[in-house]
Amino acid sequence: MNSLSHLPIALHYLAFFGCLMAPIQAQPVSWLGGTGVWNDPSMWSTGVVPNSNTADVTVDNLSGTNSVVNLGMTFLTFGRFRIDAGDRVETSPGIVGMAISGSAFAGAGEMLLNGTFTISESLSFDGPKTINGTGKLVLGSATNTPEITGLTNNNATIEGTADFGRYINSSYPGSINNTGTVNANHSGKALTFYAVANSTNTGTMKSSNGGKLVLAQGEIDGTNGQISAEGVGSTDGVGSITQIADYQSFSVTGGTTSSSNGGLIRFKNAVLSGVTHASGDAEVRDGELHVNGTFTNNGTVNVIKGNIITIPVGASGATIKGTGQIAGQIVLDAPFSDRPQLINQGNSDLGEVPWTFENMTVRGRGNVGYFKSGGSIDNVKVINRGSFVADQPNELLHIDVSRFDNQNGGILRADGGILSLAVNPIQNTGGLIEAINGGEVRASF
Repeated sequence: MNSLSHLPIALHYLAFFGCLMAPIQAQPVSWLGGTGVWNDPSMWSTGVVPNSNTADVTVDNLSGTNSVVNLGMTFLTFGRFRIDAGDRVETSPGIVGMAISGSAFAGAGEMLLNGTFTISESLSFDGPKTINGTGKLVLGSATNTPEITGLTNNNATIEGTADFGRYINSSYPGSINNTGTVNANHSGKALTFYAVANSTNTGTMKSSNGGKLVLAQGEIDGTNGQISAEGVGSTDGVGSITQIADYQSFSVTGGTTSSSNGGLIRFKNAVLSGVTHASGDAEVRDGELHVNGTFTNNGTVNVIKGNIITIPVGASGATIKGTGQIAGQIVLDAPFSDRPQLINQGNSDLGEVPWTFENMTVRGRGNVGYFKSGGSIDNVKVINRGSFVADQPNELLHIDVSRFDNQNGGILRADGGILSLAVNPIQNTGGLIEAINGGEVRASF
């Protein structure tokens, strides 16, 4: 039999399998301009309402025309979404969900926002997404909090109120790689991140206008990034709040924190590795601040009664320091009791766990290293090149650790308060121990 007789069949199968192997093609569709509703076919270039993972949507691709598109849908799916400068797309009541496909075609998963995309309803928006452009994604309202799940790569601006991810559920992650701006700016409302993993921040994540940014659960590499609280407002009786950690821990590696103009950084079960608090007020409230390695503080950290600055379990020590001529301060405010506000034992398997304070002032009233069993902490050594100052009248700043080396430049001072030293021996290698303004130094070895 002539083998050429099989050629038509072979070509048929080749064509068939070639179709199976061909990449999915995007379906470009553009808004025709002006104000209208998404589900009106006459407003689209194809005459068909886009709602599929192959939809490559542009609003409006017309220079000089400012369009406003209302999403009159119950569920919307798209592959890529572009909004031009001056144009706006808004959700409306009745929509329950949106999904973006990151793999339907080359370039899918992108939201190119040079205009504004407003998601004001309590909907679920799922899928890995990359947000680019000079515009912004505006989330939530006074009564609605959308849920955003899947990895978000943000190179633009995200603002408002929303839940990224779902509480203690890694199947619905709120992970983010941020090079742009994330701004919790809805007064009295929170922008919260849950189940954060394999995430980075080289941009800015902040609260402003009385909003609250909560990095609730997970971890982020913040090297070269900023986490801040800016502006005034009415959240929790203070200005804008940026809270690191909630009932679960949240770890930040590298980068800076700061607050300004009535804002506040709150540490609640936070773990900081190589982080700098650059300026402004911070507090430790309703939990613990774990220093893993070095914490640079050029602002003020207030440790509220019942809370503590400590180290993670198994850590070998910590350094808390200021930079250059900027001496930060840690303010303790608790009565003498059986709970420390600064330093606990840490890694009990080690013979010595050093805590180094350099160009740092610890002041106020409270307990450094004192704990319920009443004895000095067995393996903690404080190396002091900063200042410990008891400055509250008739109140104790009580230091109870195993060893204390007050080195050159170090100061132990009772400035109107009572400095209680339950350390034996105290090494004073070039440091200063003094009582001024009616203060008292007590040595209770």
